Amino acid sequence: MREFQTLVAMSERPVNDQVSSLKQLEDRVKSVQSRAPLTNLLVPTYQHMFLGVGRAEGHRSVVIAGLATYRYALRHNRLPGTLDELVPEYLPFVPLDPFDGHAIRMKSTAEGEVTVYSIGPDLQDDGGQPLERDQTTSELKGDVIFTVRWSPEKRGASTSP
Repeated sequence: MREFQTLVAMSERPVNDQVSSLKQLEDRVKSVQSRAPLTNLLVPTYQHMFLGVGRAEGHRSVVIAGLATYRYALRHNRLPGTLDELVPEYLPFVPLDPFDGHAIRMKSTAEGEVTVYSIGPDLQDDGGQPLERDQTTSELKGDVIFTVRWSPEKRGASTSP
């Protein structure tokens, strides 16, 4: 029961902290495997849960910041240089990346395009590369992304033929 209380407490921390704490907990549980067989079976599944919840939270955070970025572009006819430019008019604060607890990131990917991203379940900053399944390990690699494209010259242009 004590191990499950530890798991609940872990859920409030960034995913990278959860994963490292979970490894320590797994080692502790393995040492008492014969006395807690059910706990020993369940604890390893929590890493998948933590990564899945983190991925969902990452999607939510980048979508919120991405939509705020687009709203900024509508008003200013340009993309912001940083996510900090969105605070406080478009966002109360820059959302935190659920995987490392730092602010989510934004980078210019092309002329008139920015990618807002969270580091993703591989717990590495892949520079805004989209999530893809690794063919050899079947693990997800890359970042959780939201891309905003803005073309100031097309603003207000008619779409009728």
